This record gives sequence, structure tokens and C-alpha cells, in this order.
Amino acid sequence: MKKNVVIIAGGKGTRLKRSIGEIPKSLAKINKKTLFEYQLDELKKQGFLNIHLCLGVGHKEIIKLINKKYANHFNISYTIEDTPIGTYGALYNAKDFLEDKIFVLFGDIVFNFNIENGFKNFKSDVLLVTRYTDHPKDSDIVVEDKNNFKEFKRHNELNYPYKPLGNTALFFIRKKKLFEPTLKESDIFKDYLTNNLSLLNIKTVLSTNYIKDVGTTKRYKEAQKDINIKLQEKENVFFIDRDETLIKDAGKNNNWRELEFKDSALKFISFLQKNNSILILLTNQPGIVKGFCSNEDVERFHSHMQHLLIENKLKPLEAIYFCPHHPDSGFKGEVKDLKKICKCRKPKKGMIEKAIKELNIKNKNFFFIGDTSLDHKVANKYNSKSFIVESKFSEKEYFKKEGIVLHKNLNQVIKELNEKVFNS
Repeated sequence: MKKNVVIIAGGKGTRLKRSIGEIPKSLAKINKKTLFEYQLDELKKQGFLNIHLCLGVGHKEIIKLINKKYANHFNISYTIEDTPIGTYGALYNAKDFLEDKIFVLFGDIVFNFNIENGFKNFKSDVLLVTRYTDHPKDSDIVVEDKNNFKEFKRHNELNYPYKPLGNTALFFIRKKKLFEPTLKESDIFKDYLTNNLSLLNIKTVLSTNYIKDVGTTKRYKEAQKDINIKLQEKENVFFIDRDETLIKDAGKNNNWRELEFKDSALKFISFLQKNNSILILLTNQPGIVKGFCSNEDVERFHSHMQHLLIENKLKPLEAIYFCPHHPDSGFKGEVKDLKKICKCRKPKKGMIEKAIKELNIKNKNFFFIGDTSLDHKVANKYNSKSFIVESKFSEKEYFKKEGIVLHKNLNQVIKELNEKVFNS
């Protein structure tokens, strides 16, 4: 099945005017390259050469750039709007130039998202690319249920702690689902998707890639500082345990108000993020099956954790996985459907395999950070290095027998990673 890439680049760049002047925002420069060049260079690298451009303001300058630098590399078509018709209006007007499956991005986004993998996961009418955002208060928050899109909300429309899952403005759509707009100027997200929920099967996919909307002055300046590093392929994945590793033991109830990070935990996360690593939380949560808390309690707990990282000027973790199962019986309020020997409870590989599949993790170095033998055993199954932080749950005799040195705290882990992994 043939595939198209569509870039919607008709915006005026009003929010960037102070930084870039009157030029179209897709021609804004970051380290001597325009946003448009970053996008086309990435598409070329990934082998997507059939490009359609939805243009408006500044289209002559954009076409001039293409003719000068990219004319021999792409099969490019255009539609040009004389008056504003919105992002969806622009996409609909381009439908005669498009094939069956379409990948769409906006002109103010820099990314290294794996498009081919997105097409492989594209089984619905629309597939929205999401990621945890570090600026939830000025983002469209994606509300979903098991990868089924429900709605967009602003932060003040949601009850805290909500999952800070942001809309990246990257998405896949089928040509046959491009319905005629009901408004003269219509937005893809606010009008088309929201007004057609009953007619569309909309899924979401979580990305760990660099996807940055540089449509505001603040994020434009941030990109100037970090784009060269962030666009590099991330080589290392850290699977991190939760209780008594990253946070103080949360007990049975997963009360988000009682969440407290361990000493040096924030420093540890900052260290890994500065070293361009993927951070994934893995945690066994048998309190769910035992009836002490619910799935929703655990979700809220983790959402609060992500917000605390943001408040501390850090990026959220790329992904969080938890196992709700346990085979033991005899608990008042236990959930019988979850009482079983499963494939996801550490040291089983289920959560890791799910992360590998969902996040398209390939050709990476795996590291496991935890406080018990479960973390060490699951690391062994991947022939990977584990770093064990001593806690009240650590089985000292087990680690002594295995010849494993227990780290007193995460600062010691940082030191060893500096010496043996990052060579800093």
C-alpha cells in the first residue's frame, strides 16, 4: 500500500514573531538550519520521498528553498491556500494528491520519530503519536483508555493528578476518512477529530523519540541549545524499579499524596537524561490484586510522579509499566481475576517485552536499576548489567552469594555509570 507524508506549513508563526520576525515559522532557523530543512533531512534519512506540502503564508520562499536544495531528492507536490482554511482544511484540500495511508506533521516540529514503525502499527482510521510532555499546562492533553483515544483536554479541565500525555501533532490517517469540513476554517484536532469521534476508530501510540514543537519562543530557544544532542539516536535504556529505588516505599495503598523521592533520585534522573537515555519504570504492584488499591490509584500515583519531575525542571519518564498480579490468596477484597501466576511480574520478562514491542526498542543497551534479587534476575535474562541499591528489601545473603556489590545510594550508581558506561 502506497504511503504519503504531508507537511502542513501554512502558519504565520505569530507566537514566534519576536524571535524570527515576519518569515514563515517553517523557515525559522535553529543552528543555521531551518525547521523545514530538519524535517526534510529526517524524511530523506528515513527514505520517505513522496512529500506533499500544504502551504500558505511565505510559500514562495519555501518553494525557493526546495528548488535550491531538495528538488533532486524528493517527489514533491503542493497545495497553496490564499486565505486561511485551518490545518484540517489544508489537509482536506490536498486529498487528490494523496495515497491510501498518510503521515502528517506540522511545519514547526523537529523530530526523529520512526515513521515506518508508525505505519506498521497503523491499523485504525487515525493513529495519534503521543509522548509524556514537560509542558502540560500549554499542551493538548490526550485522554485515552488502553490506547483508544477519548478526547483532548487542557490541564485546567482535568482533575489532578492527570496523566501528562501530550499530543505531538504527528499522526497517521487514511485518505477515505478525510471528510468534507463543516467549517470554513477547521482545525484537525479541535474540529475534525473531536466532532467525528463516533465515525472514527482513533488509536494512540507512545513514542520515546525526540519530538519537539518549537512554535513558542520558549521552546524555540530550548531547541537552539539541545537539538543536536536530542536528535542523536538514544543507545541506552534504563529499566528502573520504583519502591525503595526511586521513591520511598509507598506501602500498600499507592496514595499519591504520600509520594516521596529517595535521596539523590532526582539527581539520578537528571544524570541519565543529560546522557540521552531512555528511562522506563517497571514495578510489581500486588496491592491491586490484594484489594489494597486499584489500577486507577496506581495510575494517579504515577501521574503525580511525572508531574513532580516536571516541577523539578526534569523531563517525565518515557514510559511506566506495572504488574497488578500475584498468586497468593486470603486477602479481604482481593481481585480474583488478577490472582494468578502471570508473565509480567518481575523477574518474568513480560513488562520488558511489552515495552520493547510498544516502544519499538531495537539495538539498545539495557541496564536495570533496583533494590532486590528480582531486578538482578530479570537483568540476567537479558545478559544485562544491573545496579542494585541497598534497601530494607535487599536480600543481602543472595547478593553476597552472587558476588554483587550493593550500592549505598543512587549517587554511587551515578559514579559507576560515569566510569563504566558513559566514560565521563
